[in-house]
Amino acid sequence: MSNPDRPSDVSGEAVQGSSPGRILKAARIEQNQSQLDISKALYISEQRVEALEQDYYTPFSGRTYVRGYLLNYARMLNLDSQPLLDAFNQIAPESAAPTDRYRSREELSTLYRKPRRLHPGLIATLSLALVLVIGYLINASSLFERAKSSALITDPPSAGSTQPSPLIGPAPRASNGSKPTQTEPLPLSQPIPTVAISTAPIAIEPTTETTIASPENVELKLTFTDQCWTDIRDANGTKLHYDLQPPNSQIAMTVTLPVKVFLGNAVGTKIFYNGKPYPFPFRGRIANFTLSAPPADPDSTGETAITD
Repeated sequence: MSNPDRPSDVSGEAVQGSSPGRILKAARIEQNQSQLDISKALYISEQRVEALEQDYYTPFSGRTYVRGYLLNYARMLNLDSQPLLDAFNQIAPESAAPTDRYRSREELSTLYRKPRRLHPGLIATLSLALVLVIGYLINASSLFERAKSSALITDPPSAGSTQPSPLIGPAPRASNGSKPTQTEPLPLSQPIPTVAISTAPIAIEPTTETTIASPENVELKLTFTDQCWTDIRDANGTKLHYDLQPPNSQIAMTVTLPVKVFLGNAVGTKIFYNGKPYPFPFRGRIANFTLSAPPADPDSTGETAITD
């Protein structure tokens, strides 16, 4: 086992003809370390460790980052970093144009993407669903054919058919030798009475227009006896005041209710609403509330109320 306090010797002969990635990969395998171990130690992904060992540097932001990762990788494996950096400068000089070893992030993700396998349970579920759908379609088709064959089909009336004759009441018997009188046929239906629809205009009473009260503008004043972080925002979340207030300072502004107020040191803060003290709740030293109404107690002294 090599001494972790002394870098391993990487001679010029070992580096000559080898790339930084091959040297690092060989040293990692020799020390029985996985790419996952290297990624955890360097705080990078396994894909980037693989890219370093394959000498593909495009996933990194620039040469400076590549040199830094190579340096940290070499130190972790107790290797001399200078031969690695020299080999890196030989295969990827700063003045050279990018070659095919500089691949895009999409190419690397495709190169190292592991094939996905469907879970056996998912395959069984999809197969069962497909069988049920096919069975349902076959059953529906059979029911449709059965209903079609058993349907009652009635022939339309022929052209020579006559309309039903009206009902004729029986002729009363003649009395005293007089001729019987012919009765009138009974009508088949009664005439439908017509309904007269009035077209006169309907008088509509005017409705009273509802007036929506506009938001109230109030004068707001805050005084500070101690240092306090202050955050005041309107109903839309726009910052009206966002600053650290020094001791013995004050803020005066005209705001539209409601407003949200956050105070980091509420103990040393007083609020005045249109010139009147406004008691507000706080917990410990923090106050976080919405100011939407005038003070409930007009005789309040302005002392803040502590809520549990």
